[in-house]
Amino acid sequence: MNKGLNGHIAMLSTQIICGLNVPVGKSLLAEWMTPIGLASSRVLFATLIFWTIGLVFRREKVNAKDLMVIALGGISGVACTYLSFAWGLNYTTPVHFALIVALNPIVVMLFSVLFLKEAINRRKLTGVLLGIAGAWVLISQMDIAASVENHILGIVFAIVNTVMLGFYLIIIRRVAIKYSPVTLQKWMFLFAALSMLPFSINELYVQPLYQSAFCWQPLLQLVFVLLLATVLNNLLYPVALKGIQPTTASIYINLQPIIASVVAILIGQDIFSWDEPVSAILVISGVLLVSHSQNKK
Repeated sequence: MNKGLNGHIAMLSTQIICGLNVPVGKSLLAEWMTPIGLASSRVLFATLIFWTIGLVFRREKVNAKDLMVIALGGISGVACTYLSFAWGLNYTTPVHFALIVALNPIVVMLFSVLFLKEAINRRKLTGVLLGIAGAWVLISQMDIAASVENHILGIVFAIVNTVMLGFYLIIIRRVAIKYSPVTLQKWMFLFAALSMLPFSINELYVQPLYQSAFCWQPLLQLVFVLLLATVLNNLLYPVALKGIQPTTASIYINLQPIIASVVAILIGQDIFSWDEPVSAILVISGVLLVSHSQNKK
C-alpha cells in the first residue's frame, strides 16, 4: 500500500473518530463521568500507553530547551484542550461544540499573523469573517427557554479549546519535526498528567462509572474515547500528513463537525434547526478559504 493511500485512510479515520468522539463524550458526561474525570482518565491512560510504546522503540534524547517547549505544548495542547473539551460538551450541545471547534484553522491563521508575522490577504480575511458569522448565528439563535447560561458557558469552553489547540500547533511546530511522534507524545502527555494530577486524583475515585456495577455501554464508550480518540488518533495524524497534501487534509477536517452533528441528531442529543446548517455552511466555507490560502502559500 503506497503512502498516498495510507494518508487518505489515516486522515479519514481520524476525522471519523473525532466526529464520533463528540456524541460519545457527551453520553459519558451525561451520567457516568465528570469533565475532570473524563479528561484526566484520557491523559493518564495515554501517558501509560505512550511510555510503554516508547520502551519498544529507540530512545531519543530530548534537549532541555526543547523539553520546555514540549512541556508547554503538553499543558496547552493536551491538558487544557482535554479539559475544555469535556467542560464544553458538558454545558452545550454536540452540534454547537463541534461547529465552534471547527474554527481551529482560522484560529491558527490568526496566531500565525500575530506571532509569526504572516501576511493576511483578502481571502484569509473573508474566511475569518465567514467563520465569525457562523459562530454568531449559533450563539444568537440559542433558545431562551433553555439554560442559556450553560450554553454560553459551553461555547466559551469550546472557544478556549480552539484557542489552546491553535496556540499548541504554533509553538510545537519547531520541535515536532525534530523528534518521532512517540517521543513527542510520551513527553507531552507526561507533562499534561503532572499538571492535572494535583486537582484530579481525588475525583478519579468518585467517578460513577468506576463505582457502579458492570455495564457494557458506558465501558465500551470509554474504551472508544481512550483507545481510539486519544491514543490512535495521536498516532494516525503523522501518518496522514506524510501521505497527503495539507490542502487535502483540510478538506477531510471539515468532515468532523458534519459527522458529530449528524450522529448527535440521530441519537437524540440534539434537534435539527435552521441555524445549525447555516452556521455549518459559514464555518466550513471560512475554514476552506483560510486553509486553501495557507496551503497555496
